[in-house]
Amino acid sequence: MSEKLEKQGPQGAAAPEGDVPVARTQDDPTGRVCQWEEDGCTVLRTNARTGPGCHDNCGVLMYVRDGVLEKIEGDPENPYNQGRLCPRCLAFKEMLYHEDRLKYPLKRAKEDRGKNAFTRITWDEAYDIIEREMKAVIDKYGNEAIWVTQGTGRDINGYGPLMAQYLGTPNYGTGFLSGIACYGPRIFSTALKSGGLFVCDYSQFFPDRYDDPRWEAPEYILVWGNNPVVANSDGTLGHWVVESMKRGSKLIVMDPTLTWLAGKADVWFQLRPGTDAALALALCDQIIKDDLYDHEFVSCWCYGFDEFAEHVSQYPVSFAAETCGVPEDLIVEAARKIGRAKSCCLQWGVAMDHTSEGFITGMACFDLMALTGNFENPGGMLAADPAFGMSVTWSPRGSVWDECSEPIPHPERKNHGGYKALEAMNGISPDALLEAMETGEPYPIKAMFMMQNNAIACMGAQPQRILPALQKMEFNVVVDLFLTPTALACADVLLPAACFAERIGITGHQPYALG
Repeated sequence: MSEKLEKQGPQGAAAPEGDVPVARTQDDPTGRVCQWEEDGCTVLRTNARTGPGCHDNCGVLMYVRDGVLEKIEGDPENPYNQGRLCPRCLAFKEMLYHEDRLKYPLKRAKEDRGKNAFTRITWDEAYDIIEREMKAVIDKYGNEAIWVTQGTGRDINGYGPLMAQYLGTPNYGTGFLSGIACYGPRIFSTALKSGGLFVCDYSQFFPDRYDDPRWEAPEYILVWGNNPVVANSDGTLGHWVVESMKRGSKLIVMDPTLTWLAGKADVWFQLRPGTDAALALALCDQIIKDDLYDHEFVSCWCYGFDEFAEHVSQYPVSFAAETCGVPEDLIVEAARKIGRAKSCCLQWGVAMDHTSEGFITGMACFDLMALTGNFENPGGMLAADPAFGMSVTWSPRGSVWDECSEPIPHPERKNHGGYKALEAMNGISPDALLEAMETGEPYPIKAMFMMQNNAIACMGAQPQRILPALQKMEFNVVVDLFLTPTALACADVLLPAACFAERIGITGHQPYALG
């Protein structure tokens, strides 16, 4: 591709004779091409959302020869990944053409659940069966008796809400993930405090990235329960952190394991797992005692500072040191570095969500960022509003598009399990819905539409409960890339999922980027 750029210019348009091509950023589409011929291949420029598990929208170039993907490369013009790809994309061809991929709709008699006794059917037959059986459940029990679920197959995100919309059920969300204990606690708890999702400022909002004069690298990056150079999770690519380090960013790392980033940190907290909240509160208390908090920001934008200061005084450095198993002087040192820093941001991971106090830990960490004025400042925490009003993947902010079905009836029937945070965030409780499958309370769940959700093998905390609950459903649809243990156990109709290379769509799980 580099030779192609030299010959034709960065957008694929021929450069004037003797002129040096001028790099164009992605917000200038003039002369930009998304398809061209090269060495006998058709090159397609697109964005990758590999299922399952990908949280990013990396730009890729797919080289297709005679309708077959020959190779995949990173798109050097895409500001998100700038040509870099992780092993997930580099191994994508192996998954795409794997002999075990599901390719056709399948059906199976209910009495054969658990047996590989599927027969191939047409798409029309599959649609007819699904429509007939789902309508039967709705007629007998009501729309809310259907639960539409998904796993971390991110390139299928946008279809779940629409499927729930079509079926008229208020119950849509992650399937059997107890406590929604992955990303959810951080999103919910911090949105309740700050009104939205805030992320580290790695210049990802500027098309020309690190060269934009408006960007300043964070002075300190708090890498908390996260290993982004390996995980590339939650809309962050690990190389963004490394590029910030090249430009002066320093690290404070909270991780029981000596990761590569921890080895490069100014301060490394090898804290006891599950004690993060104590450390966050102690950092806040020390910053207040040293009078290093941002008085102007606190006065203008924070509510209840006096009460907060009194509360965190109950959790001094000595308390956190004993609770977390780290030296007192290390906590004091980190607090003063954070308090005196021009900018600081929080790079955190699911390790925090996976603890019983993860919900309040997220709040405490955001309190630390607010205390030091690190919201909406260069190098701090920035609001990541959806681009063009598009929220998850390609679903609009509103309930439906003009030509979609009518709004879901009785949205108040959404089963949030009585959890106030879920009620406030309009979310379901997987735990309460599993209980409803078993008991029929507060209303029965009788049909499942499961997309890329292998609950029995990897997503559900109690497979000994999930398996019998699924097998007693009146109807189950499973959409996936492979015949998973969950699909084998319960599917009455099994549909093959398409990945990004096999269909046209808009991706944008991370709110500031669409592709």
